[in-house]
Amino acid sequence: MAEEIPLCERVCEACTSKGGTPAVLSPEECQQYKAQLCPSWEHMNTDKGDVLSRQFIAKNFQSAIDFLVEVGKLAENEGHHPDLHIVDYRTVIITIQTHSLKTLSLNDFILASKTDQIKVVYSPKFLEGSPGILAGR
Repeated sequence: MAEEIPLCERVCEACTSKGGTPAVLSPEECQQYKAQLCPSWEHMNTDKGDVLSRQFIAKNFQSAIDFLVEVGKLAENEGHHPDLHIVDYRTVIITIQTHSLKTLSLNDFILASKTDQIKVVYSPKFLEGSPGILAGR
């Protein structure tokens, strides 16, 4: 049996509006792929459907902005765009969903995995209270 390619080495499939056909993942597939991400990602059911979401506190406003700029570059390169927020001047919230499906596809887990590779300058207090954070370190 061939070894599976890590999520961070894959490329997002074109979205429906660009001629792609991303498939809805089963709950079991979501669980399998989520296990490959930093444990700070949450699989949530919202009024907009299922999403992956991650929240953290950056060291300062500039660190939060720097991270979001890098995520923006990644999203453009992958053709898959998350919702990005900064609240309370340095709390970063990333929400990923295949918008055309209103749920999760493999693209969402690929983008989350690649996002985990982007360097983050975290608040030291945040890291003290979140020892399991692996992303961006």
